[in-house]
Amino acid sequence: MILKSGCIAYWQTLLIIEMSLCESFYENTFLIVKLSRSEINQFVQADRESFRKYLDRLKNLLSQCPHHGLNQARLCQIIYECIDQQNSIIIESMCQGGFLSNSPSNAWEFLEVLAEKNYAVGDH
Repeated sequence: MILKSGCIAYWQTLLIIEMSLCESFYENTFLIVKLSRSEINQFVQADRESFRKYLDRLKNLLSQCPHHGLNQARLCQIIYECIDQQNSIIIESMCQGGFLSNSPSNAWEFLEVLAEKNYAVGDH
């Protein structure tokens, strides 16, 4: 919004404009965070998508909405629940059936290592 010089003659007018701008900013920001959180919670691995690309796409979405409010444990759970069956089997076998019982930081580090190994094997 661009205002011409001298168009605000009263303090009350300035307050109304300021409130309007704040409300608009809040509504737009809240909507973006709400939509992004919903997208993150339903983030599914695409058909024939490598685990590396899936994790990269999720990280990209997280960087677009840094105030999503989801903790690392929830993010690991989302990844675990939304990956394809092949990757699920790999994770479970490597963690001896206890992936979600790991600490959030250990689980996240494990996913990072798995994505790196996925890349090294041939996902370029």
